[in-house]
Amino acid sequence: MILFITTSYDATVDLLIDHLEDGQGFRLNYDLWQDYSLEFTARGWRACDPVGRSITSETVTGCFWWKAFHDLLSGTDQYVVDEIKYHLREVYGWCLVRGLTAGNPPDFHNRMGKLNILQVASRYFPVPQTVSGWNLAELALASPVAKSLSSTPTEAGRVMYAQAVQADRLDLQFPWTLQERVDAEFDVTVFLCGVELFAFRRSRRHLQGLDWRVEVFNDAVPWVRFDLSGADSEALLGLSRELGVRFGRYDFLMGETGLSFLEFNANGQWGFLDPGGEIGLARKVLSLIRAG
Repeated sequence: MILFITTSYDATVDLLIDHLEDGQGFRLNYDLWQDYSLEFTARGWRACDPVGRSITSETVTGCFWWKAFHDLLSGTDQYVVDEIKYHLREVYGWCLVRGLTAGNPPDFHNRMGKLNILQVASRYFPVPQTVSGWNLAELALASPVAKSLSSTPTEAGRVMYAQAVQADRLDLQFPWTLQERVDAEFDVTVFLCGVELFAFRRSRRHLQGLDWRVEVFNDAVPWVRFDLSGADSEALLGLSRELGVRFGRYDFLMGETGLSFLEFNANGQWGFLDPGGEIGLARKVLSLIRAG
């Protein structure tokens, strides 16, 4: 039985479970932790869901962690929240040391970071000129774009998407991540699953801002699958080997000179690329989980 450590509203896990036969998957929803029971002993562990189904250290065959801690659990004491998180990490860790996990661990970017990945990627692809930090010296970027490393919402609930800024209006004591703007015709995203690459592009012609994530669910501009060049495929697989990953989503910009690397998202959404299942991405991901 495959264990999904996630949240109750996640559509990606919905998609995966829809491709499983009854009894093959168990969903442990972090945001509904009080509706579950979890018992961990020196002999193993057991989790039960609200309808009485269970999964144990004896019956688990694969484990997939998917955005479980995105909920803030407002109204719950922080001590309780942290204890729940620790228990779920223990279950994931139990599966990890036994080779039962697939995808990337939830702390991947805490360990690897995004700026370090950018440096590694620069050996394989062009990358935008980038400066990040606080109390920065005078900027040398002609057309800076501001991004967020953490993607953490502000206290007002707002999220920093990639956006153009004016260098002379920035408070350089503030923590910034800034890149030189890249003119491009397409946004490109490449989903890595095992050793397979699934490349998609989306026209930027009618994009009102710089970041497609602001508009992608509110307009009809499609993501269209296309073939990477042999050189780009080889470079991406080489980069993946160097990063030690077999799963995730790479983002690029595509212009007249080819691909410019933006970032690697270790646990980036991919279901929106194949919502109808014509390509079979959900089946590919399940095969990866089953293989461990």
